[in-house]
Amino acid sequence: MYLSYVGQNIRDNSVLPPSVLVGELLDVVNRGFYCAKGGRASEQLVTRHPLQAFSRRYFSGDEWLSSYARELVEASRQAGRGERDAPPLLTVELPEPEPALRTVTLEGLARFFKNPARWLLRERLGIRPEEGEEALATREPFVLDGLENYRLVGQMLELHRDGRPAAEIEQVMRASGALPHGQVGECVFAGAQERVTRFAGRLGRALPRREAGLLNVDLTLGEFRLTDRLTGLTPTGWVGYRLASMKAGDYLNLWLHHLVLNVVAPAGVALQSHWVAEDQDVVLNRVANPEQHLRALLELYWRGSRQLLHFFPKSALAYVERFRKEQDADKALWAAHRAWEGDEYREGSAEREDAYYQLAFRDTEPLDAEFVELAMAVFEPVFALVRRETED
Repeated sequence: MYLSYVGQNIRDNSVLPPSVLVGELLDVVNRGFYCAKGGRASEQLVTRHPLQAFSRRYFSGDEWLSSYARELVEASRQAGRGERDAPPLLTVELPEPEPALRTVTLEGLARFFKNPARWLLRERLGIRPEEGEEALATREPFVLDGLENYRLVGQMLELHRDGRPAAEIEQVMRASGALPHGQVGECVFAGAQERVTRFAGRLGRALPRREAGLLNVDLTLGEFRLTDRLTGLTPTGWVGYRLASMKAGDYLNLWLHHLVLNVVAPAGVALQSHWVAEDQDVVLNRVANPEQHLRALLELYWRGSRQLLHFFPKSALAYVERFRKEQDADKALWAAHRAWEGDEYREGSAEREDAYYQLAFRDTEPLDAEFVELAMAVFEPVFALVRRETED
């Protein structure tokens, strides 16, 4: 018989009592049995696991604690060293992952490139530093933050494209709790509705129908298999969109979809891709050797499944854009550092503040030669094809 319970707080490691049923069972054991080594008999039955799966206790020969995860051995060796200048979490390659990871969806590949460190820590090491108990809000918000506002306009846009009238959209948003109460909520909705209407007009020119064409994708590229459903197809090419200003993640989405479109080359569809953002439209023309580019990205994905890649999309985009503009590597690296360190006047603007980057790279300087190499490898081919139209 095996019983388990959460006995330690995930945040501060403080003791949490078991349920009444488990507690009573332990009391019965203590009353009915004794321990020859001294202490309470229940101590011989209870195994207390460490808070982290990579704890050294799992690899120290303890008969009650063991682990079969080879990739956690090196993390265990590095943990708790206490150096003044902490090294990155991983300094050597992890063992090869299971062959099943060579089959990846287009969405999964895009998610990897948006934060390779997060992918490695979550998928290979099972570490999720952002998870935990969140304090409940103690007051009702009257102003939406950036993420809440982004979700609001995104939901409103989809309802607008479904043909819902503004009054009905407002009712849905209020019922979902997305809008503040009273006149404040009315003002927020009016501003959001204006943005949605303006953006939907531009999007309608590129993607006129709500339900655009779709194509099931199943590509074999060397040792990799790439699968997904390609939506947003029109006779003039593939169309993607997001009601926000153009970001690094949008370029990644655009580039990956464009490569798949050019490899598959469906009949009746132009090999051109179009991304509609709130501040600009970005169009990619036909690419030569799309399979070669896609294979290169898949190889980076496989490399990133074994080691920490020094690829940070926001900083990498800043580097490539500045380098293409001035052909000066020092100025480009300075621009990348600004994106990495953030703007002191804009809270949350520093890319380095991401919890996974902080855990993986700590206080090291990851914007090195590898960072420059990866930034150019991922983003330079994109800008060689890009045609941009700025929205006034």
